[in-house]
Amino acid sequence: MKPHQLEQKKFNIRAPEARDIGAWRIRLSKANRLGADRHCLLRVTHAGRSGYFIGLGHELGDEVVQMDYDVREHLGVGSIGSSSVLKIELIKGWRRVFWYACHRDPYVYVPAYIGLLSLTLGMVGTLMGVFSLLYAFNS
Repeated sequence: MKPHQLEQKKFNIRAPEARDIGAWRIRLSKANRLGADRHCLLRVTHAGRSGYFIGLGHELGDEVVQMDYDVREHLGVGSIGSSSVLKIELIKGWRRVFWYACHRDPYVYVPAYIGLLSLTLGMVGTLMGVFSLLYAFNS
């Protein structure tokens, strides 16, 4: 087991807070977020289905996870009040970029696409400048 990965654990599914509905967030205790602070990126897997979610905290106990309907449907877990076995992984480094590019919310993926387009155009401009300098020195 990796230090940023939690073995499969059984959780009780509870209703989310109203502000978490539709935001692709889940609430877990800090121990189940692998010691990470709030707003960390987590990959949650259930029965072969997985997704990337923002992890927030709660004070309901280590065996409780709060998920909204969309998250439950995406992972295929039961309804509120049921129990499900989940695998939690803390996402760090370059894998976070994947989350931005593949997020369902246009408020997240549109700025990410614009940023990637900007980066690409900047690299093309830099290469054009370098090639023009090389051509000028070789002439």
